[in-house]
Amino acid sequence: MVGEWLEKRMDEIADFNPRESIQKGATAKKIAMDKLQPFCRDVPGYEMEAFSGGTKFRNGDTIMARITPCLENGKTAKVDVLDEEEVGFGSTEYIVFRAKEGNDPDFIYYLVTSPVVREPAIKSMVGSSGRQRVQTDVVQGLKVRVPDLEGQQAIASVLKVLDDKIAANRKVNENLTEQARAIFQAWFIDYEPFGGAAPLDWHPSTLGQIAEIKTDSWSPTKNPDVVVEHYSIPAFDEQHYPVFEIASGIKSNKYILSSNSVMISKLNPDTKRIWRPMCLSEHPICSTEFIVYEAKKQEQKDYIYSILDSVPFLNHLCSHTTGSTNSRQRATPKSTLDFTLCLPPDSVIEDFCHIVTPMYDLIASNIVENQSLAKARDSLLPRLMSGEIDVSAVQL
Repeated sequence: MVGEWLEKRMDEIADFNPRESIQKGATAKKIAMDKLQPFCRDVPGYEMEAFSGGTKFRNGDTIMARITPCLENGKTAKVDVLDEEEVGFGSTEYIVFRAKEGNDPDFIYYLVTSPVVREPAIKSMVGSSGRQRVQTDVVQGLKVRVPDLEGQQAIASVLKVLDDKIAANRKVNENLTEQARAIFQAWFIDYEPFGGAAPLDWHPSTLGQIAEIKTDSWSPTKNPDVVVEHYSIPAFDEQHYPVFEIASGIKSNKYILSSNSVMISKLNPDTKRIWRPMCLSEHPICSTEFIVYEAKKQEQKDYIYSILDSVPFLNHLCSHTTGSTNSRQRATPKSTLDFTLCLPPDSVIEDFCHIVTPMYDLIASNIVENQSLAKARDSLLPRLMSGEIDVSAVQL
């Protein structure tokens, strides 16, 4: 049972943009805005850079984007990539929150990500269209109801269990992805299991010999009431998970996907977007900005996927583009079928897929589980933060 809740200003429970020092030109860990993932607690990475300016923070601090559309897109995280007493830095477009004595850092993070703080922060934005910013003083003066430290820790611990499991699944997926890439590299580029050279029964070939490009079209205007599983560029960038939506909200035709499909973005191919669709519903579709491939032999799908995920293929993709600007370059789909490879016998491909397919399947399963965990967290978050439900009544 959480004790009494008291109304306090945000600046009574957290320091805003606390003073820290990094010597000009000193190398430090930088957390750039583009490193933050939407509605994700953990910071996925950082860069070592010479400090020339920016917000400064320590482990345990919450960093929240103050500029549109980053805040609306959920760019808020709890810093956890620094060593003890280490100071890092990042974008000037962050607001840094540090829990004051008697308040829990995890609770502050969840409070900042909850509608209690997010919605007033978004409403406070001012500035020209596309460059609107949160008014920090509005958030500082925002009145919120909070429990005592013990109550804060109890609430945060429930939400933390869900985020910890999400983080663990992401780590597993990162490891599985790296393992699958390493196996492909060892087998089909370095030929390690075969004495360091391609065996004599392997022969020169192209991607077009083992895969075909599919462009079967699906019209949302002809099926306006259908719920589709939509694999779009924004969906990939935001959460690597399809959006389930009513077709009437979709403006253009899409490609039809199947359980044999794998795909890669042709738009700005130097940003790799490769997808192995999960086909969780009857109507999986994707943006026409993807190139959709199907293996001519279905059991070789994950060999095709691994080729698309390889460095040599990405180099080929990026060297066959059209467009005059970096922001709108597109790879030419037909040229990808000319990608050359040394093709092994079917038995070798079968052995390879026998190893990597369970890895890819587990990655997909973890992604689906993370969506369920995130939904549970997002459902509990506003209700716990408002005191609508007592934390002692929550069972996970």
